[in-house]
Amino acid sequence: MDKKIYEHALFNGAKFGFFCICWTSFFYVLNSKNILPQPSFYTVSLLLFMILFSFIVTYIFKYSSFFSFKTYFSICFLFLAISLIILRVYYFLLYNYFDPHLISEYFDFYITNFDDYIIGDKNNFMNNFSFLKQLQAYVFSLIPCALYSALISLLVIKIK
Repeated sequence: MDKKIYEHALFNGAKFGFFCICWTSFFYVLNSKNILPQPSFYTVSLLLFMILFSFIVTYIFKYSSFFSFKTYFSICFLFLAISLIILRVYYFLLYNYFDPHLISEYFDFYITNFDDYIIGDKNNFMNNFSFLKQLQAYVFSLIPCALYSALISLLVIKIK
């Protein structure tokens, strides 16, 4: 990968990752239940921001006169990967160090919305917030990012 592509995606991914931290913190301060995994303004807006900003970052990249699908895909995917790893590290810190009580709220949310036999006991549930489990969640969140990156790259090629 070209160094310019890498720097562009890394720099903008880090900026967007910190924007996501601010966005998450804002909704967390308003009400900690806002950041629970449920359809809410926070969840939908974060997803829309990710798609919109990845399109913008991919579209504004200017390095040479010829761009390929591979170039656009690399920019978009790396942008999303960097921003998501920053957000995952923040989630880990938020749930384990900044507000450990938030795990109890999360557990109560799951108890009221899902069957008990799916969740298991609270200690097993709390294991989901370990660093290893957060990395696993990050890896699985990269799967839709590959799809988003492919679609956005095709769209940018079509527009340019």
